Amino acid sequence: MSENGFGGKKYRLAKKYLKSSGNTTESWAIKRDGNCFVTQVTISGEAGRLDKITTRIGSKKVKIAIFQPANESDFAYYLEKRNPVKDKLLFTSLTITEVSPATYAVGTLREKLKTETEVSTPTKKMRQLLKETSYLPVQNLETILARLEDSITRNRPLRIGCFVCLNMKCLQSGDKPVYFVGQEKNRLETPKVSKRTREILSKLENSGLNFAWDFLLADTDPLDIYDEWLGQQELVKEIGRYKSRLEKSIASLSPNTSIKSWSDVQAMFQKKYQTDFQRAFETCDQLVGTEYIASSARRRLAYFTDRVGLPYSDEITKICETTAKRNIALYAAQGPILYDSYDLLVISDPDPSRLGKIQSLLCPKLPIWYPFPG
Repeated sequence: MSENGFGGKKYRLAKKYLKSSGNTTESWAIKRDGNCFVTQVTISGEAGRLDKITTRIGSKKVKIAIFQPANESDFAYYLEKRNPVKDKLLFTSLTITEVSPATYAVGTLREKLKTETEVSTPTKKMRQLLKETSYLPVQNLETILARLEDSITRNRPLRIGCFVCLNMKCLQSGDKPVYFVGQEKNRLETPKVSKRTREILSKLENSGLNFAWDFLLADTDPLDIYDEWLGQQELVKEIGRYKSRLEKSIASLSPNTSIKSWSDVQAMFQKKYQTDFQRAFETCDQLVGTEYIASSARRRLAYFTDRVGLPYSDEITKICETTAKRNIALYAAQGPILYDSYDLLVISDPDPSRLGKIQSLLCPKLPIWYPFPG
């Protein structure tokens, strides 16, 4: 009649029914079943008996009430008669057991402990956390869990990478675009996304997992995508300003987070990156399809003509197509490096599905978690 204490609708109805038949007597007993201590209070009367059982193993406890009517048909009629139409409780909806009350209670406690033990293992915790928080299916989930187990064996933190884009701006210079690094807030600094970041970090911390989360500042984007169209700006200085602010705004959200320049990670794989970038750039049509590139180029062209004020020209169209391909090649070439440098990638992009696919082009086995909404 109750599995979470001595109360609730079913418990109250059983107690009223028992007492409606006349006087009742109460007895109690304390016993032990293996490592489980059992306290049993029994209320008996002509209508049946109500057992209130408390079982305990260590600090874990379960309280269960079980009613045994002397006449099941009469009790079923009582429930039908005394219940209001709304939320009617029927005899057929009750849990029936053939074992003794004490045995049932002990079994319930041991099953509860077994379930909690299973969930509390690091791998179980991580699987549950990833599935509960990911807006898209986790990519290569089993790889993440295997790497988690490896990190525990080697006594190292689980390495998590999450890209933070620069605030790239564009102005008109004659009939050409000029790109530069701006200082507007990043998406991760906005209230909604910042709140979500704190929630995710808190869940990781509360799980007890040992992790290190690097916010990867995409400082190679300006040269790798916009090289010949960059303005006369102290690029390193402006990127440094941007990074300094991020260190205060998002890297300080947890003791487990930090800001790292992507160029520092990429430096150890520079030759491979250049090879993969060039290969992806040259085979872009085969990797993503001509329509994908054309669509990306059209969005850039619309930005140039509507927002920057550049006139339409064949040269502008070529710039749009070239930067679109470079963007794809850059993301694709980062995939293998991410796979070797981090245990999993977190994507916080406004279009997470698109970015996840592009960064997996040259590395389909890349583990990706999508805890941020698009």
